[in-house]
Amino acid sequence: MHRYLVSLDSVQKRSIVCALVTRECSMDLTEQETLDGVDTLVDPHTAIIFTSLGLLPLENEALSPRLPDQSWRYSSSRHP
Repeated sequence: MHRYLVSLDSVQKRSIVCALVTRECSMDLTEQETLDGVDTLVDPHTAIIFTSLGLLPLENEALSPRLPDQSWRYSSSRHP
C-alpha cells in the first residue's frame, strides 16, 4: 500500500481517485485542504499536477506560471 497526500481539488476529480485506489494501484489517499498548488504529494521530492489533455490549451495560461514555481519546491534528485 502506498500513501499519498492529495488536495481537496484532486479528491473532487472522481475518475482520478477511483483509478488510484484500485487494487492494481494500491494507494491510500489522505486528503488535505490545499497542497500549495499541487494536486498530489508523492514524497518530499515529487509532486503531481493533474490537468485534462483536452483542456490543456485552455489552461495553458494558468498552468504555465505554476510549473516553474513548483519546480523550485521539489528537488530533481533524491538525497539519501
